[in-house]
Order: sequence, then structure tokens, then C-alpha cells
Amino acid sequence: MKKNIVLLLVVVVIFAVGIAVSLKRQLTAVSPAPLAPITHKAAKPVETPSTAAAPETGDNSAEKAGTPSASTSEMPGKTASEPAASSTPVRETVAQEDANLPTEFVRLRPEHVLAKVNGVEIKLEDLVGIPDANVGRDQVMSASMYDFLLDRAVEREAIVQDANAQGVELTEEQKGELAKMRSNLELRDPNAVYLTMSQERVEFELRDAEGQILITELAKKAGLPSPYVTQEQVNTYYEEHKAEFPELPTDPEQQAAAWSAIDTQIREQLAPETEAAYQEQLKKLLEEIRNKAQIQITELGSK
Repeated sequence: MKKNIVLLLVVVVIFAVGIAVSLKRQLTAVSPAPLAPITHKAAKPVETPSTAAAPETGDNSAEKAGTPSASTSEMPGKTASEPAASSTPVRETVAQEDANLPTEFVRLRPEHVLAKVNGVEIKLEDLVGIPDANVGRDQVMSASMYDFLLDRAVEREAIVQDANAQGVELTEEQKGELAKMRSNLELRDPNAVYLTMSQERVEFELRDAEGQILITELAKKAGLPSPYVTQEQVNTYYEEHKAEFPELPTDPEQQAAAWSAIDTQIREQLAPETEAAYQEQLKKLLEEIRNKAQIQITELGSK
């Protein structure tokens, strides 16, 4: 169990680093100003100007399939003067000399309500970290990254709310692993400033990791099988395909070594199918969680 939790947290951290690298690359193409970490989400909704909203339809798997690029900086080609603030996020098209750079961007502000999940507001702080100095100013990210991060934020909030409704909470062991993750993320290295996370970003990553743990617990409660090959699966496969393996030695030490090799071989063979079956059922569970929630996605303006 502990090994699985650690593995999950490692995956979350790797994912976070991947997003940070993607943001850094886009940032280099758009503006020399560095990204700053996210601020902690406010617990209660705040009053915002009325915005046009439409219910979420379908999923964004097509966008997730690629590796989106994003920035929260000034749009390339813009003058120093900022345009008049919009009450809703705006999708803009920008000509790029480099064909590898995105041409579709979303201009938004931290106070914009991007979506609601059962009335709980999703804002820019739930998508990606922004400098405190930029609050109240236009921010820009590629449209593909915006769609990806918004979908992820909506899904995370729906998971947390569903877990609360079902009384699913973190175990003491899971809390301990998150505490270790916090310690690792809070390490300060003066020789690696870019890789050092601020406290606000640390809190964001911990919330994201907690969401990943909660969906795993919800999956267990829903009766989903383990995503990992179990010893029972290994033993069953061995008995059904015993003729395909060499006979086990009678010497205890040699037998243990031989069985260890067979066990590893069987697990490697069954792992892809086991993981695929789990992900398929997990996808259905996530769809059920989304369908139970009242989700509103703010319609983007155009320019």
C-alpha cells in the first residue's frame, strides 16, 4: 500500500515538473518574464460580474493527447499598453513566424470565473501559478494549455467534492506521504532557482496530489480492480501456463531465485492489460462523478 502511494506521488511530481517545463518553453517564446507559483485557492466563492456560461459537453481527451504549451505573460506582438479589461476570458489568434509556436491564446485575469462545480468557482489560481504582482492584470496562455488545465481543475474539484460526499478521507499513512512530499517540494537550492517552488506553488501541487489520492480511494470504494498485477493473478497465470516455464529446482535457494524470475516475467507480461483495464474503468468512474456534478464552463469571448 505504502509503495503504491509513494509511486503515485512520484508520478504527480513528475507531471508537475513536465507542466513547468512546458510553461517555461512557451514563456521563452512569448516573454522573458518568469512564471511565479500559484496562490492558495480561497475556500468560499466571491461575487463576480455576470458571465455567459454553458454546460460542459464531451471531454477534452483530444487536447490531452498532445503536449500543450502555455504562458501567463504578455501576448507576442502586443504594444506596451494593455487592452481594456474584459469581464470574461477572451480567445485570440496571433500570427507566429515560427510554425512550431501556438497561434491560439486565451487572455484572462485572476478574478475571472472560468467554471463552476456545484457552485464552487474555478479561477486562474486553480489552473496555474501566477505572480501576486500580476493580480488584476491580463494573463495569457496558449488555448491548448488553457483547455487542458481547466479540464483538470474541474475534474479535481469534482473528485474532492464527491469524496467529501461519500465520506472518503485520507488515511494517516497518506497524510504522512503528503507531508514527506511537502518537505521535498519545499527544499531550497540557491543553485537551482528555477526548480525551487514557492510556498504557494507547493500548496497547489499538494492539493493536486491529494486529488489523485482521493480518486484512487474512490476507485477502491467503487470496486475497481487494482491497476497493479496481484500475486493471485501471477499464481493463476503460472498454473495455467506452467508448461511454458522451466521446472522449478528442488533446492530451496535455487527455487526461490527461479520463482522470482518467473514472477517478474509474468508481471511484466500482464501489466499492460491490467493497467489498460483499470484505466478504462477509471474513465467511466470519472464520467459518473462529472455527471453527478453541476458543471458550468464560462464561454470564451473572441477577438
